This record gives sequence, C-alpha cells and structure tokens, in this order.
Amino acid sequence: MERISNPFAPGAGAPPPEMAGREGIVEDGIVNIERNKRGLHEKPLLISGLRGVGKTVLLHTFRVYAEDHDYGATFVEASEKGGFLRSLAQELYPSLAALRRGSLSDLGKRAAAALKSFSVGVGLDGKLSFDVGIGLDEYDHQYANTGDSATDLRRVLIALGEAAKERKTVLCIGIDELQYLNKEELRGIISATQAIAARKLPVAIFGAGLPNVQGLVADAKTYAERQFHFASIGSLSLDEVRCAVEVPIERAGAVITPGAITKLAEVTQGYPYFVQEWAHDTWNVARKSPIVEGDVVEATAVVLQRLDRDFFQARLSRLTPREVDYAYALAKLGPGPHSTEEVAASFGSTSSSCAGLRARVIQKGAIFSPKTGETQFTAPLFDDFLLRTQHPAGRRAPAKKRN
Repeated sequence: MERISNPFAPGAGAPPPEMAGREGIVEDGIVNIERNKRGLHEKPLLISGLRGVGKTVLLHTFRVYAEDHDYGATFVEASEKGGFLRSLAQELYPSLAALRRGSLSDLGKRAAAALKSFSVGVGLDGKLSFDVGIGLDEYDHQYANTGDSATDLRRVLIALGEAAKERKTVLCIGIDELQYLNKEELRGIISATQAIAARKLPVAIFGAGLPNVQGLVADAKTYAERQFHFASIGSLSLDEVRCAVEVPIERAGAVITPGAITKLAEVTQGYPYFVQEWAHDTWNVARKSPIVEGDVVEATAVVLQRLDRDFFQARLSRLTPREVDYAYALAKLGPGPHSTEEVAASFGSTSSSCAGLRARVIQKGAIFSPKTGETQFTAPLFDDFLLRTQHPAGRRAPAKKRN
C-alpha cells in the first residue's frame, strides 16, 4: 500500500482519523460549553482512564471547539514535578486576550489585575504577555495573591468568569494529568467550581487523569465528588475498533477484511492508541487491498519493536533496578489491579517493607493505586513488555524474610 496515503498518524494526544467510541463524551463536552455560555451551569467533566485511551485527545477536541467559536480556551498539563499554578497562570493570559475584543471594560480590567496578582503569587513577574493599553494601578494587586493558593485560584477564575459573562462568551479550561495535582491545588479547583456554579459564571472546566482521579477529588474535599461529572473510558469494543479502522481505510480508497479487524482488535486489546499504531503499520506492510489478517500479523513485530523502544522503554528508563524488580513482580501476576500484599509476595517481601518502594514507582508514573491497597500499571500492555524483555534469569533474587 502507498505509505503517503496512510490515513493513520498515531501520536500522543493526536486526534485519530475517526473518533470511534467517544462520540457521546464529545457531545457531552460541547453541550457543557454551550450551556455554560448561556449561564446554564453544567458540572465540570472529569475523564479518567489508563494511558493511551484518548483522554488528552478529548481535552484537545474541546479546546479546538472553543477556539473555532472564538471562546476563551486554556489547556494545562500538570506534571509530577509540580508547578501547576505557574503553568495555569501562563496559559490564562491568551484567554484574557480573547475576552478583550477591543478596549477592556471595568470587569475586564479587574480580571487583568486579578491575573497579574495571581501571576506574581505563583512566581511569575506579573507582566501581561500582550499590550492591554491600560493602567491597572487603581485595582487591588493583592486580590489573587493572598498567599493561600486555593483562595487565589478561586478569585482569579471568578474574575475571568465575570469578564466572560459580560462579553457573552465562555472560558474553557482543560487540565490534563490531574493525578499530579497536590491536595491544595485540587482544593483550589474544587473551591473555584463551587464559586463559579453559585454565580452561574460561563466557565467550562474539563479534566483528565488516571482512574484514581475520582478518589483523589473525594479525598481532597468532603462531598467534592458531587460537583463533577465523571466519565471513565477504556478499551474499544470490536464494533468500535471496526469503525476506527475501517472508515479511514475506506476513505483512503482501500478495504480491510473482517478477519483483519478482529485480529487487530485482539492484539491491541482495543486500546485506542495501540489500535492507531497497529492500523498505521498494517497499512504500510500490506501489499495490496484488501488488507488481510496476515498483514496484521506481519505488522505486529514492527509495532512491538517500536513500542518497546519509544513507548514502554521511556517509562522503564525512569526506574531504578530495584524499582524495575518491583514492577516485574507486579507483571508476573497478570492483568491487574492486584493487592499490595499480592505484589509484595511476588516481590519476595511484605507490603509494609515495600511501601516506600511502591510510592516511588507511583511517583514516577509507572503504576498507580486505583483503590486503597491496590496497584496497577498506568499503561496498557506494560506487563507484557516487562515479561517479554525483563527475563527472570536477570532479575534480582527475592529478598529473604527475616524471622
């Protein structure tokens, strides 16, 4: 098949050629944005799932929709290294510019002053990144710089929301990797959503993170889970895989057989990112249309080699040898989640002795805790990768139990 015409271009956060299996969430997000614009409050939408299931793609879909309609749009990716509020402050400046539409009104100036004070509070220099052509000296420069991050975040989002309301528009904020927010930052988001809802301000908030996000939100503030809509996403069904693969291939003027689709769904376990990777390489190895099951089998070796090198190895390289041993012990147990006691026993130790080790592997993003006392890999098929590449003969000997 001609590689130039390949309809698949997989990449982290890259939209697939056919958004199969996610149509309902896309519609929910658009409805959320438009209802908030009209002052009809909708709860923030938090999307959870393992890596590679399309969470970031959905956030970008909402951002693009907002930008296409000239709404304010902000996207922030949290990091395990911290600095979320600083990143948010930087990304909010373009949204303020979008609210300008000529000269700033009094509410617009208040929003600018609030954002400036918030920026100073999180360590930026407080200079607006565009020329507003106004003086802000008459406004309270400590309004969103009280020293309490939750208060400051609530105040700056209220100020921006009030400016958006006056302009009859909406501010859309997307936050990726929510699991990296600390409790104080989560409390700030929760407090801001409460205030926005009470005032019916046109601010639509979307978030995405690992499957433990709902628990983290509930733990950050009592009853906070009532303030959000939660959407959990995972593998695609066979019919959804068929749509994700068959529709783009037919648009490109080719055909794929039912057997090839079934095989592709089997080897990818329906995970959207892997579906795109396999479909991409299956197209490239196929010599002619129709694409058949043998093409999927032939592509598998190519895909696994690339995933091992680029996708899985990147996660493994962050771990120390002892942390790799712990991850391997989890992989030996098969698809998770598994209890901390099971993993510790597989590791040749006890859960209490492994607590610090487990915490470090969680911090480095290789595993997470879907529920208290449970452990699971953040990336699908990572267990297969470890079992395929980290051979038992080269593993550290299990620790001996002390009497």
